Amino acid sequence: MLSVSTLGSCTKDDGSQPVTITLLLLGNRPSNGRAEAAIAEINTITAERIGAVLRTRYIEWSGWMNNYQLAMASGDRNLDLVISSTTWLFGWEIAQRGGFYPLTPELLQEYAPQTWAAVPEHHWELCTHNGNIWFIPENQYTQFTNHGAFWRGDWAL
Repeated sequence: MLSVSTLGSCTKDDGSQPVTITLLLLGNRPSNGRAEAAIAEINTITAERIGAVLRTRYIEWSGWMNNYQLAMASGDRNLDLVISSTTWLFGWEIAQRGGFYPLTPELLQEYAPQTWAAVPEHHWELCTHNGNIWFIPENQYTQFTNHGAFWRGDWAL
């Protein structure tokens, strides 16, 4: 799930420079350069089309639980989007503490119409509390990159 942080610095400006949107991710920062190359390609497109670029920030697996909670409670104004979960990343607790920006159907329909249309109504209902949507559901599991087979090259000889 993706949540919009209430701490975020992403604001409208005069349009002369792309707005930087910071996405908080869990996991070790990839070290092969492919993630950075992909983000650079994405940013080339989004800077032109929507006037925004994406920056990623990682919380590594060692100490992830404490570091994630600290990031969410820190008041860091450089976090705009946050990977979250209601089952293992304290999503509802953080939402109740005011850590996420409440979304409405109208807001999503205006600024994320394709996402709004692609997510089944039932999934939006699962992400709603007190009339606000607190998460953007990831209902197709496309965030996982563990598809395929891997083997050790030293054993394959």
